Amino acid sequence: MVHVALPLAFLYATGSVSAAASLATASLVTQLVLALPLAAIADCLPRRPIVILAYFIEAISLSVLAGMLYMQSVSILALIILGFIRGGSSQLSVSATAGYLPQLLGRESMLKFNSRVETVEGVAAIGGPSLSGGLVGLLGGPLSLLVPSMMSIFNALVYKTLPATEVPEKLKGKRKIREALSSIIPDIWEGILYVLRSPSLVVMQLVQIALGLTTAGYIYGVLVHLKHGLELETWLVGILVASTGVGGIVASLLLEKVFPISQYRSVLIVSLASIAFLLSAFSFIEGIWVAAIALFALDFFWVAIFIYSGTLTQYITDDAYLARVDSVSDLSFLSASAVSVFLASWVLDGWGTGTYLSIISFSVLPAFLTLLLWMRNGKGEVKKA
Repeated sequence: MVHVALPLAFLYATGSVSAAASLATASLVTQLVLALPLAAIADCLPRRPIVILAYFIEAISLSVLAGMLYMQSVSILALIILGFIRGGSSQLSVSATAGYLPQLLGRESMLKFNSRVETVEGVAAIGGPSLSGGLVGLLGGPLSLLVPSMMSIFNALVYKTLPATEVPEKLKGKRKIREALSSIIPDIWEGILYVLRSPSLVVMQLVQIALGLTTAGYIYGVLVHLKHGLELETWLVGILVASTGVGGIVASLLLEKVFPISQYRSVLIVSLASIAFLLSAFSFIEGIWVAAIALFALDFFWVAIFIYSGTLTQYITDDAYLARVDSVSDLSFLSASAVSVFLASWVLDGWGTGTYLSIISFSVLPAFLTLLLWMRNGKGEVKKA
């Protein structure tokens, strides 16, 4: 919700979203640059206190933003500094949570947990923008930011009630911040090597790359085809794209009841092949209902991949490396996303929607072929860490 509430709040209070964009850019850059260092720290220290601290920092940051908007004293420099703080605390929380939850819930519970997370995110993607707009309209820009601030405090208090988890045995010598900071570079390298030495984790990086390439920029090709190819009204295009998020909700509610994590390869192979087909064929669709079904199916298969690739990664990763492996996966996804958006800006105008969607559809081949060969050779079995 905060991703929509922030620009709306700034637009309401200042008449411009450029300041919000500066804040978001500073946060994102910080998260990308510090992803692996903060993951190395999160793997070494007790994880629950880190999550709690990060939520409180987020709450304070949003409250400070609300105060700046209320006082009409928005400074770009202050926003950039605040963005660095928010980005760092957010990434530290993500890294610590990636290690804390599998330890707390147990590997066997992660498939169901990840499915419910996707359900919540799917509902939020559909209803979040409307709720954010309503809050800004009802409370005004500054006060609307106090709502996600209070939600962050609530999240911190919830984590406070949860039990602590053990620091992995091999990391107990680094429990103090000084020891954790002094070994960041070796710990980062150790985490990367851990991924590279695991064939299963290497394949999951290929899957993350396919996800990044197909999900980040596809919307540009889809929007161009819906708007200019099918000549739909802009409002109808928006409703069509937003409503197809139901496909992901259906996947999150259905798949884990039918396919256990041991069948992850079947789920991933079918999903990757379906995404490649749907993207390459989308520019040939001429009916609005066929387009709606195709978008529904795309979201269904994307969420299936997110759930099963993420769960498998957590399932087979040793407790000592959970945060670092999660950060490596995030960087694989985000790097591929950046390439996808770049390709959209470069290809769409010159070669058209069909060419662009076909190019990104081919990105599934490395992951698809590797998984297919694994199934034939009987490799890639699920072994809990």
